Amino acid sequence: MKCPFCSPSQSTGNVEEMEHCVLSCMLQSPQFAIDSALQFLKSSDFSSPAAGLLFGVIVQFQADGKDVDLMTITGYLYDKNMVDSIGGPAFVSDVYTKAPNPAHIKNYAQKVLDASKRRQLFQIAQKIAAHAQGTPETESGDWRDVILPLMRQADGALMDGAVDEIRPLKAVAGKYLD
Repeated sequence: MKCPFCSPSQSTGNVEEMEHCVLSCMLQSPQFAIDSALQFLKSSDFSSPAAGLLFGVIVQFQADGKDVDLMTITGYLYDKNMVDSIGGPAFVSDVYTKAPNPAHIKNYAQKVLDASKRRQLFQIAQKIAAHAQGTPETESGDWRDVILPLMRQADGALMDGAVDEIRPLKAVAGKYLD
């Protein structure tokens, strides 16, 4: 089942678009935007492997004291034979032009983080639901051995503050449990 928090909606906007806006800000204004993005995000928060990879490269460039710009990053991706794994040089160019104003980096990053936390919670809820339904891979053992660690994972995802309210599991995943 596809995570409903990964698709475009009127309330959250397109997650992939927000991810590209974060990367765009980081490429357009690296001195300002990279540190701002790092207050919220890590590579694994991106739903797209290409975006997560590009984020990691940009962050590593800054950590190594290298210039972060469109040509240098694209050249590095070519040198390391990674350019095809992100969708080619057009991906980097397209990402560069996504954000109209790097000053909005924190807003974009918060939306990406929120979507990441929701994906994590959705995956945990699916595991809980599978165990509750007694699928063959979850039927053995004490339910507490499975459910309690998953609840701790969910609590850890919520503690980062990306999701503002805790709702009962039935309210969040009810339609998937029925």
